[in-house]
Amino acid sequence: MKNSLMEYLEDIASVYPDKAAFSDGTSSITFCDLLSISKKIGTSLIKLIPKSKNVLFIASRSIQYPACLLGILYSGKCFIPIAPDLPISRILELVEISDADTLIYDCHFEAIADSIPSIQKISVNDLLETQKNSKTLPSVKRISSEVSFIYYTSGSSGMPKGVALSQLSAIDFGSNLYRDFEYCTDDILGCQTPLYSLACMHDFLPCFMKGLTVYLIPTQFSTFPSSLIKFLSENRVTVLCAMPVVVGRLATTGGIDVNKPLSLKKVLFGGEALPTQKYVFWRQHCPDIKMYSCYGLTEVFTTVLYWQSNRQLAEEEKLPIGKPLSNVEVFLLDENNNISTTEGEICIKGVCLSTGYYNNTEATDNHFVINPVNKKIREWIFRTGDIAFYNEHNELVFKGRKDFQIKRFGYRVECEEIEIVATQEIGLPNIACVYNAKKKQLLLYYVGEVDPEDIRGKLVLNLPKYMIPDKIIKLEEMPISSNGKIDKKALSDGGAKDGKID
Repeated sequence: MKNSLMEYLEDIASVYPDKAAFSDGTSSITFCDLLSISKKIGTSLIKLIPKSKNVLFIASRSIQYPACLLGILYSGKCFIPIAPDLPISRILELVEISDADTLIYDCHFEAIADSIPSIQKISVNDLLETQKNSKTLPSVKRISSEVSFIYYTSGSSGMPKGVALSQLSAIDFGSNLYRDFEYCTDDILGCQTPLYSLACMHDFLPCFMKGLTVYLIPTQFSTFPSSLIKFLSENRVTVLCAMPVVVGRLATTGGIDVNKPLSLKKVLFGGEALPTQKYVFWRQHCPDIKMYSCYGLTEVFTTVLYWQSNRQLAEEEKLPIGKPLSNVEVFLLDENNNISTTEGEICIKGVCLSTGYYNNTEATDNHFVINPVNKKIREWIFRTGDIAFYNEHNELVFKGRKDFQIKRFGYRVECEEIEIVATQEIGLPNIACVYNAKKKQLLLYYVGEVDPEDIRGKLVLNLPKYMIPDKIIKLEEMPISSNGKIDKKALSDGGAKDGKID
């Protein structure tokens, strides 16, 4: 077994030296060049920052990105990506809590780099210039289980949580992904997800480990179905990994109903629910394309459950999240910490588990716990805080978050249950139900042409009185967080004026 992604890449580069590893449709980089540049960047970093361990990285969406990621790993340092749209105050928080003393950035973010004091800053251009004179990579001892990545996610306390991940977890996920999703070396992957999010590993790992070519889809194409389909077809993309909002957008006028992406064989989506009517639309217009509904979290190195089925779904049926990947065990625990065969909290065990939250033992101890079911050995599991149930086909279906569950008029209320009813009864695909704790108000936000009172009337007919929102608010568009999901925190913290969030 190989101990690092770099060892896999070295083998791939020897087999496919001139094959394109990454492309944006205009420029590309071969496996041979990706390996060479990554090694030289690693050498430069060892020379420039010999004592640094944790390295922050902020860069635009380009084919240089994976070379810099691998270069940081080659140097034996820990890769910590930053979302480009974060405010400076948030970035300064990350600098403090990550123990990073070095920032690597590209030319687009020089102003951000200049705004961060007391940290060494190195531009990607300087790294690439320095690597021209580098010859050999100094030997760096690597242990596959040690922390190689830290991905920061939002925390319930307002302080971001750094999920510490190893290359061992990455290798395990990459192997399971290739096998369970039935990839082949001729597949061409279309990467729509942000490169600073862990979701991009759906595309990066098959490239590094198996030699698949990845096309980085330009951000602007995600908004326009016809442009995205044209890009996929022109570059013969066979597998698309995208956020549900983008997959849903393709099921609109001018999308797959008019211009089918002929080369596409598989579509992977996850992170939040894809409305069932969008899935049904895909099945109607592209029955030969396999659709994969994925479930996962950063704490377990992204996807651990997936559902792929050709069976017909009723529009009122929620898409399942399916079954676990090969080397993962998933089970439900009830409120008494017993295994549930009906409904309970999703718990996960396997090599995929993070080592915990960096520099945050309290949060780590709350979620990474000893399996209460196994009385014979100390076995670590991750308690997700997500509630799921088994449907009539024995498929797992996501129900909602434990921490989104509120008490109202003495009753337990699942905000996502209200969303499901609104989607089924009114046909609103872009909807979010949140609770404003400060004002003690249940709020329903939506985008569409329906009158708020019509929505209320439908909800009154289908929900008990204690689940009817205090306010139903129409927006021009939903606020989207840096990871591409509906920003429910922004919705719960603020009100709305003129169809926009305060």
